[in-house]
Amino acid sequence: MEAQENKKEFYARKYIILNLVLMGGMLLFFIFFMLNTGYIASLPIGVFILVFILHIIRYNTVYLTIGQDYLSCKLSPVLAPKTVLFQEVTYIEEKKNRWIIYYQKAGTVKESKLPVPFNIMEDEERAEALELLTKIFHDKIRRMG
Repeated sequence: MEAQENKKEFYARKYIILNLVLMGGMLLFFIFFMLNTGYIASLPIGVFILVFILHIIRYNTVYLTIGQDYLSCKLSPVLAPKTVLFQEVTYIEEKKNRWIIYYQKAGTVKESKLPVPFNIMEDEERAEALELLTKIFHDKIRRMG
């Protein structure tokens, strides 16, 4: 039997529904235009379908995961998530709509950074994620403005 890990998952869904509605309206406009003019523009329709599929994937993808001893952020639907252990975090720059997490992997000298934009999360999820992260990293946060 597998041990269930205590983790919290957050999604980046703030403007996705609005974007899907606007894209659907634009797609209907192109279809109406093509039916009235007889001009078939397969490239715009193909691009709309691709972007629509990417939005559906983004809607269902976990953006931020906070586990017992790690933080994982998936900045793009096509890239692998970046995972940082809490003990690797050296400090965090807190800016208006994002955090920049500076960390150093074990056995390396180079300090890396992980930008975590919060403005793409819905208000309730953003507030919950910020509250949880502030509890975890309260002594490592530097407010930058």
